[in-house]
Amino acid sequence: MAGAFVDFEPFEDFPAALTLTDPQGRYLLCGIPEGTPAELGASVNINRIAYVTVAPFQTTGVDIEIPGAR
Repeated sequence: MAGAFVDFEPFEDFPAALTLTDPQGRYLLCGIPEGTPAELGASVNINRIAYVTVAPFQTTGVDIEIPGAR
């Protein structure tokens, strides 16, 4: 989905990294810790939010499916 917000918040409501998806739904975040799991969030509005946990040292291939976004 194009234009979705994707972020990493180590503390609730304090994003350390934030980006928007491109026209193909791809995104790039920097500053995510490598050696520990990290939770990413994605949203297009307040009612359509999704979360995914990134495994330690995983750097590619993290898909986030936002409910109702198709």
